[in-house]
Amino acid sequence: MTTKNSNNQHLHAVRKQQAKDIYNQSGNTINNYSTFIVATSNTDVAEILKAVSRGQTIGADDEDPEDMPPPAPRTYTLIPQNPLPDDDPEEDHSTLSPLDRRVLRAINVLKKEKVLHYGYDYAWIMRTMNDLDDMPHHNSVQGFLDYLTFLGLKNLPTEGTLSRYLRYTTGPLTQWTFGDQRGKGATEAVRRNNVARRFISAFRKS
Repeated sequence: MTTKNSNNQHLHAVRKQQAKDIYNQSGNTINNYSTFIVATSNTDVAEILKAVSRGQTIGADDEDPEDMPPPAPRTYTLIPQNPLPDDDPEEDHSTLSPLDRRVLRAINVLKKEKVLHYGYDYAWIMRTMNDLDDMPHHNSVQGFLDYLTFLGLKNLPTEGTLSRYLRYTTGPLTQWTFGDQRGKGATEAVRRNNVARRFISAFRKS
């Protein structure tokens, strides 16, 4: 068995060398050198000579790894994720629940779009959250401010400021009227109600 294997290996080597000689004699006109070598190693050399003379391309199902060129290196492109609008990409929000993340995302949308003009505009956000079942509720202004701090928000208004503007607010959600705006036209009242509308929209889309 060993002698037979040795003979086969020797025959393969001889045919391979003959194939290389044929390739060189062809003026390197054959399309694929490595495939040609394998084909000639497993085919009668006379048939290969006929094929070369006819200008045919020699192919084979098996390829000899020894004669194959090294594979081209793969390249990868990393696509960075976009952070939340106006959010600090270095801020760690891993402790926030999915619901809290939605609230933070909605507030950041309002900040990016400059819907929040004043610190007391957070009063309309608190009122909106307490009026909707799918948002967190807050029993006190200070509890709401503590929640905003937990979300990582900064430059918040004082408890007294929010309490005062909440006392001005009456009526159903997004149809509020404001005691401090009586006789001053509807522009500011519309703006405040629009803060609530945009917050709801941003929260539902987050």
